[in-house]
Amino acid sequence: MSTGLQVVNQEQLPENVRNEIDSEIDKIIERHKNNRYEINKLVFESVAALTSSENYSNELASQGIFKRFWGGITGKNRALQTEISRNQAAAQYASQQSLQKLAEQNLMSFELITAMNNKLNNSMVEVETEINKIYGTLVTFFKQTKSDIVQLENRVARLERNVNLLNWQNSIEYQMWDGTEYTELTDIEKIACIVNDFYEITQGNYTTSDLLLLKSAMTTIELNINELVSYQELATSIEEDERISNKIFHGKCESEYVEPWSVVVASGVRKLEKFDNEEKYIVDCVKDCLDGSQAGMNREAIINKLFGEYLENNLLVNKDGKLKLYDMIVELLYNIEQLEYIPEKTDEERTAEAEKFFIKGEFETAYHIFKQLAEEGVPRAMYFMGEYLRWGYGYYFGLDYDKEGGFQWHQKGAELGDPLCILNTSYMYEGEEKKNIQQSIIDKIREMAQAGDIFVQNELADIVEGEEKFELLKESAEHGLARSMEKLGNMYEYGRGVEENEVEAFKWYMRAAELGNKDALANVGWCYQEGHGVDSNINKAIEYYEKSIKRGCNWGAWNLAVIYENGDKVKGDYYKAFKYYTISANMGYAESINRVGIFYEYGKGTEKNETMAMEYYKRAAKLGLAVAQSNLATCYKVGRGCEQDLEKAKEWAMKAAKQGDEIAIKNLKEWFEIEV
Repeated sequence: MSTGLQVVNQEQLPENVRNEIDSEIDKIIERHKNNRYEINKLVFESVAALTSSENYSNELASQGIFKRFWGGITGKNRALQTEISRNQAAAQYASQQSLQKLAEQNLMSFELITAMNNKLNNSMVEVETEINKIYGTLVTFFKQTKSDIVQLENRVARLERNVNLLNWQNSIEYQMWDGTEYTELTDIEKIACIVNDFYEITQGNYTTSDLLLLKSAMTTIELNINELVSYQELATSIEEDERISNKIFHGKCESEYVEPWSVVVASGVRKLEKFDNEEKYIVDCVKDCLDGSQAGMNREAIINKLFGEYLENNLLVNKDGKLKLYDMIVELLYNIEQLEYIPEKTDEERTAEAEKFFIKGEFETAYHIFKQLAEEGVPRAMYFMGEYLRWGYGYYFGLDYDKEGGFQWHQKGAELGDPLCILNTSYMYEGEEKKNIQQSIIDKIREMAQAGDIFVQNELADIVEGEEKFELLKESAEHGLARSMEKLGNMYEYGRGVEENEVEAFKWYMRAAELGNKDALANVGWCYQEGHGVDSNINKAIEYYEKSIKRGCNWGAWNLAVIYENGDKVKGDYYKAFKYYTISANMGYAESINRVGIFYEYGKGTEKNETMAMEYYKRAAKLGLAVAQSNLATCYKVGRGCEQDLEKAKEWAMKAAKQGDEIAIKNLKEWFEIEV
């Protein structure tokens, strides 16, 4: 590829430091090689660091040189970051190697190198022999690299030409803007049109060969590719006509993600706009002072003087330096490309964004972000994946309950050290093992809760009692977490750790319900049904139960089924009762599963089917429901819906009896003469 870049005397640094720097550069390039914006910034910052003299390094540091790239070094290599920040030789070696490796991998674009050459040829630097030598070396390096890119693309045959770009280039003399053919426009209007057309046709995805078409297009509309123009002249011409500025930059001449000195033309245009607007007072102040001293100077001359100072002192280019028009147009394209840049969000930023959606009740939007993050190995997202599957937050958009799958996500997150995942894995165990897991993480959990993590506050409230529980839930609820609002309402309703207050309970249930919390929706239904904290209203109760069911609340469906089965304030309806018991059963609610079995056994709201009844009893029995275990034992004893099996009858009756089920205790004595 290109010739080696030798700016820094390598012997100034120990070999181990050079090796560490090379290793970090490889990581940085690998991380950003598919992001042309980041690569462009790395090149500009590397050149800036290379061309800084010792007494200039503080100013460069304040401009953020290497802040984005070298600021990410962590762990055992943290000392290397300090070395690069403090030692000019280390910083320059890092910069040199970055440029060399980027060139070797063909990662520097034609327009980037053009902009870089323009910058080098017109830079304002201290007059030092060593710095001038570095500049000369860099100019040669970039020229060679530019040549290599052209030769490389010329060797690689393009299988498909960009038809739109070729058609534009071939018909450019007939193109029009505001009713005027391009050939009849002023030079600055021609520049605006040619830059805008090229960028829009290519959508910013162009090759070196495409850029070379610009020369032909410029010649066709009588733009002199070799005409010399300065940054000051070009920026001033663009800013003077709002149509021109909008045509080129579409109102975007600055970006919080791009350093002004790396997009000189755009930054110059934006500065001139400020002189006419928010910084107009500066121009007025200077004019007043000059008028008072009888020095006399019109506004145009003052702005011209201030702008020249800005170019040289802030953008570090020679205001009087001249560059070929073609190179300036290519740099304009580079400016537009950089200003389009929006950096990728970090894992922490994406997680925080998903958490905000979750808090607002936008569970589906949050889920897709969490899922992607979890699959990428982010442990905090694994906690939320477990919550979705265990508690049904995705039921309304088609995500089924899957408690086992939820615990698997928590287990993965626990293995990666996430405190919430570790805490949730404790619920898979009993007794001392459960207690030990919780004790191992409790200090960290409390620390996170005290720092204001509302999800941690909500989880910690599940393993503490009394006033601490109440305070945790109240803080989390007041910061918008619906899960905590629902739990807080529960504490008020039943006087758990706080004085009983049904009105306050209803208030918190309703706030959580408005955010789509399924349990809160069901609780609001219960309050309306029983007249807790609000006037009794069975129609409202049914309305909120139905809303809770859509969100995946299994006991909301259970309550509605009970209302229709018992005819509680409504006309009894076994068919509706069976429907809602079945919905609840499909969500994994053991009581409802057993109830569906009873409806099948006796033909209530559905056709009688003892085989189906037995299957539902078995499902509920395996979930540990004593009454279902007793019912299943009876099925095996009499052969109802299955073949008679006395051993299984005894086994299930014993399980139910150990939980205190009176019918099972009675049956064991009658069937097998076993006392429990």
